Amino acid sequence: MKTILKLAKSWRKKHVIPILSHVLLDGNTARATDINTWAECPCSVTGLNTPAAAFPWAGVEAAMKSGPLAWHDGKLNGYAVETLSAEEFPVAPTLPPQSGPEFGLTRADLQGVMLAMAHQDVRYYLNGVLIDFAAGAVVGCDGQRLHLVNGGAVVPKAPKAGQFIMQDSMAKLVSASLGKRDTARVTCHKGNDTDYIRAMIGDTVICGKAIDGRYPNYDKVYSLDAALRGTIKIDDLKPFQNVVRDAKRIDSYYGVVLRQDGAIHFGAEDLAPAVPLPGTFGKEPWIIRATAQYLMDALTFVQGKETRVLNANDQSSIVFHAGDRVAVVMPMRT
Repeated sequence: MKTILKLAKSWRKKHVIPILSHVLLDGNTARATDINTWAECPCSVTGLNTPAAAFPWAGVEAAMKSGPLAWHDGKLNGYAVETLSAEEFPVAPTLPPQSGPEFGLTRADLQGVMLAMAHQDVRYYLNGVLIDFAAGAVVGCDGQRLHLVNGGAVVPKAPKAGQFIMQDSMAKLVSASLGKRDTARVTCHKGNDTDYIRAMIGDTVICGKAIDGRYPNYDKVYSLDAALRGTIKIDDLKPFQNVVRDAKRIDSYYGVVLRQDGAIHFGAEDLAPAVPLPGTFGKEPWIIRATAQYLMDALTFVQGKETRVLNANDQSSIVFHAGDRVAVVMPMRT
């Protein structure tokens, strides 16, 4: 039910249509929508004689604190609420047959790729999370960095299933609805004019319109065959968070510098070692300058995993490869 209320609460940020701030209850099911995304889950309401009615989310949230929902004499669990006609509530789309395999998406994987997802970019197809059913990959990219989780999630892989881009609003809702050990079962549905993505989390169903656009060939922007610079494993991010904070405060333009000894430096001129990356590095000289926050997000993405650090040269991207995860950070041009 928290998913339904979260979706209903978000209406003011996107719309001024009053009905979108309501939850549709029919005695057995609760539904909410923001036009582009729909969500529903089982919800029993005793005493609701009308086929369905739209209740304000604040009233439903307050009533739920006092126990199972009951509708009596114009009150929901004793709270007086004004309902709207169910006929005014937007109708959820009737999904065409499933056109791809089922994709298992965990909260850690989804939140990890969302770190690199674009926001309000004119390249609208980057403002979401790519689910590549053919390759079994989920990808976030904003043009300057890329996070990818590859393999093991699709059963089975389907070469003709294609790619679908989940809108950022749906990705955030799915992420907020997943528990630490939950897995969202994601399917794709091709329509004549609009494609849809559906995520099932327990008995909660979230459905949204897919972004209509062609995602870049993400597998062309990195190579796992680049020169191996070192191997790291980070269990504690606090030292690096301090470096990122200092880099932002001292010189946000130059960001941070990662050198061949595995130490992260900050500042334009002062290259004194700040925090060494825990691991082993080769002796061949190399240096890359990156945006502080991008590097921090990449380290967060691979935290706790044995990670290979790959880099071809000073002008190429740096790649963090840890099992089924890949984080790519483009260098800053100076």
